[in-house]
Amino acid sequence: GFAALALILPSTFLAKERHEVDLPEGRDASLEPTSDAVFEDEEEHLDVSGALRTRSFWILMFSLVSFWMLLVTVLQHYVLYLMDSGITRGEATSHMANVVLMGAVSKLVFGWVADRLTPAGAIKLDYAMLAVSAGLLLVPPGPVVIWSFVVLMGFSYAARDVVTPLVIG
Repeated sequence: GFAALALILPSTFLAKERHEVDLPEGRDASLEPTSDAVFEDEEEHLDVSGALRTRSFWILMFSLVSFWMLLVTVLQHYVLYLMDSGITRGEATSHMANVVLMGAVSKLVFGWVADRLTPAGAIKLDYAMLAVSAGLLLVPPGPVVIWSFVVLMGFSYAARDVVTPLVIG
């Protein structure tokens, strides 16, 4: 927590409000989105009741709730699950630490991957990896299953932070 505070808080003071970008020749800067872009037509805004009537709201809500239910369950029980399967506590906790390490790597790697896919394709790939990793929890844990889970779950749980804003946008 202290390390995050020491890194994140100062970086907010160093961030600029608006970045000037050199656009390729032929691109009009007035057509580029900005961080303070607003709808020109007020009718494009949805209030809460309008959003609740859209299919995309419910799909996104269900996927996010399902994701967090899976992640919280794994975070709470994976080490105990491995220990119940005969793995030592130290080895089980190191596997969980590797899940977190894969998550850190995935934000950079999956950001690169998501730039090359459509937002729908990126979230489908991410959720497919989550589904496969969850399915691996139903298989008796051996070295191949454990490492497959570590890589898939570790990579896909943090990649969701990259693809969700793409889908919402």
